[in-house]
Amino acid sequence: MNRPLFRWLRWGFAAIVVAALLVYLDLDSMGDHLRNVQWWVAAPAILSLTLLHIVAALTWRHLARTLGNMEMSRTFAVRAFYISQALGSITPGNLGGDAYRVHAVNGQGTGWQQAAVPIVAQRLTSYVALALLGVIATLVIPVSLAFRAMLLLIPAAALLVVAATWAFVRFRSDSKFLGGLAQRENGTSAFWRAFLTGSAMGLAFHGLAIVAGFVLLTSVAPNPEVLAALAAISIARVASVLPITPSGIGVQEAGLALLLPLAGVDAEAAVAFAALSRLAFVLTSIAGVTLLLFRDRSQAAGNNANEPLRYQHRKQMQSSRR
Repeated sequence: MNRPLFRWLRWGFAAIVVAALLVYLDLDSMGDHLRNVQWWVAAPAILSLTLLHIVAALTWRHLARTLGNMEMSRTFAVRAFYISQALGSITPGNLGGDAYRVHAVNGQGTGWQQAAVPIVAQRLTSYVALALLGVIATLVIPVSLAFRAMLLLIPAAALLVVAATWAFVRFRSDSKFLGGLAQRENGTSAFWRAFLTGSAMGLAFHGLAIVAGFVLLTSVAPNPEVLAALAAISIARVASVLPITPSGIGVQEAGLALLLPLAGVDAEAAVAFAALSRLAFVLTSIAGVTLLLFRDRSQAAGNNANEPLRYQHRKQMQSSRR
């Protein structure tokens, strides 16, 4: 399919879903929920959702070390990751953010194929972690068996992406792009070591994000049913990462409006909660743009020698120590 056409179709579908929600929901009630937000609860939750990307940045750093035998500073990883989130917010499937990280690492002296391997691995392990949480959520949310089976298709789609990529890696270990995932060291697959640690860190990231989301929900709807609300937020989160609409716009809101009433939260409060959660997305993008501008200003001032963005090969570091 023509790429511009596909992009417009995704935006068009997002617009249709949002328009349908605006027609279906009571806008006055939604406004009341937003006006009565308990900001002493909402503000720390939104800040937590923004800062949680540090966990994802450190996961990327760990996978680069495990799969690429590369070492990057924490400052480099966090700064580059936040910048990538800002750039990824305006590109389909956050691919612009991934491309920026490849460019940033490649610019520090490594090839783009090697730079891409830990990013692909992080995508896979993040999808696995999120799909696992989605499966658990669909098993505990109070819905009919038929609806439960339909909801299971959402995490199944994420697992399908992982399985297809792993099959490619497994049978194309000579690939210059992804072959590093299948390299073996001392009889242990680098992929499986990265898979286990990356998935564990992905579970931590998404699990904490879901808990922070639940706290944010209580600022709009003070007494939701805890288990059902956590399950609804989890399923909506899985659906929002699938490349159906840009940044899950409309998909997340519709999912929450459909599922949170099962936790005793009306649909208007659910969409108000979704709007608040978007603030964390905006703050993350603002942080990324600020870091990008600060970096460019530092480079223009000739401060490259003191630039904290450092990316070095572990082997080069070891040889220099010798």
